[in-house]
Amino acid sequence: MKPIETEEQYLVCLRRLEENFQVNPNFLPGGDPLIAEMDEIAALVREYEETHYPIKSNWWVALNVFLFDVKYQFRRLWNKFQH
Repeated sequence: MKPIETEEQYLVCLRRLEENFQVNPNFLPGGDPLIAEMDEIAALVREYEETHYPIKSNWWVALNVFLFDVKYQFRRLWNKFQH
């Protein structure tokens, strides 16, 4: 497949991914062409989004995400050992 160049192509790819996600992957045999298609479209969409919709992050956001995860894991372990 060719790279996504326009917003219209991007939206078509998103619709195709949405259609494919409605298929239960547990019923697809290994090596199914649908899985390969989804992987390829997802890579193209990711590339387009990184170029046209970059998410600017800073160290403060990353630190908060990390601390939230640590707090969550601590609570999960604490609750596990309390029971």
